[in-house]
Amino acid sequence: MLTKIRAFTLFEILLVMSLISMIFIFAAPIYSGFLVSNDLTQAENALVQALKRSQSLASSGENDSSWGVRIQSESITLFSGSSYAARDTTFDEITRISDKISVSGLTEVVFSKQDAEPGTTGTFIFNGNNGDIRNITINSKGSISY
Repeated sequence: MLTKIRAFTLFEILLVMSLISMIFIFAAPIYSGFLVSNDLTQAENALVQALKRSQSLASSGENDSSWGVRIQSESITLFSGSSYAARDTTFDEITRISDKISVSGLTEVVFSKQDAEPGTTGTFIFNGNNGDIRNITINSKGSISY
């Protein structure tokens, strides 16, 4: 008696492989865009948190000093001092941001001791390599909008 062996044909295997490849080809750019968007959100949240913390530390007179935030290409630094150049590095709090994000606009803001008003005002701008842009603005009273 002959028994039939059930198996996939070469055509069926190639068909499934081509369908999986097409799904991957269409999904990869969407996933990449999602990752950059997520990186932008994380950078935005990290900057807002650093600004609020800096403002709070300046208001409370922590370390008997002004406090500020400096943003560079791949990091956000919360610092103690009248400027980033004249800061006390022992109090630095550094947060890394994705290299898929470029930074423009305002790069440093320092909050004065006690009244915690910013020495400069303006907008921090994050640009994702997917075209997304996030703005964080600080006004003369220290209000942060994003």
